Formats: sequence, C-alpha cells, structure tokens
Amino acid sequence: MGKAVTIDPKKDLEPILYEASKMMEQYKVDKNEILPPLFFSEDQSAELTDLKKTIEDYVAEMIGRFTTGTIKLNDEEWDKYLQTLDGMGLTRFIDIQQEAYDAKYGTK
Repeated sequence: MGKAVTIDPKKDLEPILYEASKMMEQYKVDKNEILPPLFFSEDQSAELTDLKKTIEDYVAEMIGRFTTGTIKLNDEEWDKYLQTLDGMGLTRFIDIQQEAYDAKYGTK
C-alpha cells in the first residue's frame, strides 16, 4: 500500500492528509443524488453526441461572455440564453437522458 511522504522522511503526511480529508466531509454528495451510469442505443448516442457538442460549445462561449461583461447578465439576456439553448435541442438532450434512465431504473 502506498503512503504519502514529504521531503523530510521523518515527517509523516498521512495524519495531516486524513484530517484534511475529514474537513471535506461536509461537502460530500449524497449518493442518491448522483446520476447512475446510463446506457444508450446507437441512435440515442449519435443524437446525444451532436446535441452535447453544440450545447457545450455555446455554454462555454456564453460563460466567457457573461464573465467578461460583453453580454450583461440581466433577465432579458438570460431569457435569450435559455431560448437559444432550447432551440439547440436542450429539451431533447434531457429527454434522451430520461428515456435511458427510465429504461434502466424505471419511473417512480
């Protein structure tokens, strides 16, 4: 089993790392809130790939534009952003994910 070491072999980092990791416990995500692995048909996978690329590229661009202030982050611009995402097929992207989840885990 590996062990974390410092430049000074007389100083053991394991207790320090253990205590630091315990501080992060408060940020632990409930495992019931994590999306389990999903499996897609070939057609779903192809459609997801196209949608994901388009959506992710747009989101990345808009994060930059909102962050740098080239587009003001107000209600009007936010609504345009959401409408554009919808026009890019975000609803279909979510529906495909839901279909795969329902096929594997059923609906509640």
